[in-house]
Amino acid sequence: MNPVLGRTLRSLQRNVLAGVVTIGPLFVTYLIFSFLLGTLAKAGLPAVQLFAAIFPEIWLHQPLMQSLLAILLTLAVLYVTGRVTSLVIGRQAFSLFEAILERLPFVAKVYTSVRQLLDTMMAKKETSQRV
Repeated sequence: MNPVLGRTLRSLQRNVLAGVVTIGPLFVTYLIFSFLLGTLAKAGLPAVQLFAAIFPEIWLHQPLMQSLLAILLTLAVLYVTGRVTSLVIGRQAFSLFEAILERLPFVAKVYTSVRQLLDTMMAKKETSQRV
């Protein structure tokens, strides 16, 4: 093989790999946020469409505004759910809900795994290490 061609191909391969390493995490982040925002929008969209049917304002019928309101409504519901869960009664109800989930064979495995993953990701790291 021609040395100039070989060097050019290695350089091309190295640069493409560097581009993938650079763009890959950004693309995965975009996919995750698109999925999350899409899911939040789908969850709140029926309520927003009900509001749009009741209130005939023109801005409520725009798809972008409906998606934005649906995301905000879903986040508000998640906030209220989290707030209620953090109270004593909410904790007891959540513990009962978890106990029910743990009795379901397949759901228990998935739920427990996701719960452990989230607990690990949300755990605070210690600033100092002890020997």
